[in-house]
Amino acid sequence: MGLFSKTKNKKAYTWKVYQDVLGDKKLSVRVDTKYKGKNYKNTFYIQLKYSEQETVELPDKEFLNKLTNLEEKAMNSVSETFEGNIVFLGTAIFGGSSYITFASNLDIRWEDYIKSTIDKDLIVGMYPNDNMGYYNQILYPEFIR
Repeated sequence: MGLFSKTKNKKAYTWKVYQDVLGDKKLSVRVDTKYKGKNYKNTFYIQLKYSEQETVELPDKEFLNKLTNLEEKAMNSVSETFEGNIVFLGTAIFGGSSYITFASNLDIRWEDYIKSTIDKDLIVGMYPNDNMGYYNQILYPEFIR
């Protein structure tokens, strides 16, 4: 599974990378734009902290390397287990944490799954029935499109 996928008939990437400000915090996002207009019921995330306190700054290169490794591990595990029924939306970094974000129409025990297959110490969460709210408000809001 490549990080940058190409659309059929077009040689355009479906990934967008941008920086912005969320409140007073610097925000860095990598989002798969092909999910614009899609509607998945639930949003799932894995949170990885780069600061124990809330911060306005973005992380250093060492943290970004750690994040890349976790993303790949999570994407591979989710892909093998759920065979396309959970999609990877992207990652938002702000306020001292990175949020690796997925969406699905499945109702699963996300925390139990991540802690038993990837790492028991990870912070995980779910936005039940948000119908792509996180994607449309944080990852890929209208003013970025």
